[in-house]
Amino acid sequence: GSQNGVQVEAVIEGMPAAGLLKAGDLITQIDKQPVRRSTDLTGIVQSKLPGDLITVVLERIRIDQNGELLLNDNGEVLRERVEVRFALGSIDQLASDGGNVVRSSSVRSNRARLVQELLF
Repeated sequence: GSQNGVQVEAVIEGMPAAGLLKAGDLITQIDKQPVRRSTDLTGIVQSKLPGDLITVVLERIRIDQNGELLLNDNGEVLRERVEVRFALGSIDQLASDGGNVVRSSSVRSNRARLVQELLF
């Protein structure tokens, strides 16, 4: 079937999402806004500022105690709904930007690049 959401390919260590998002997670919502494709995700994230708290709803692949995928009767991978909350960017980014984050296109473009690296 058609899958709505954006799959996390990797999580960069040291970023706020590390330890909360996992490769294979399917992001379906950010702050109650639907995420159907990567452009939805990029648009939502770019509308935020570093340090903003976001709530991410995702579907996580279910595995058993041996690390094997759990499947339903149709052979489809089972997923569970998970909600995580974390701050975008970092305090370091805010400090190094002198607080002018609203007018900083470099922060926005760096964030866009990070989003692309996270997802593709």
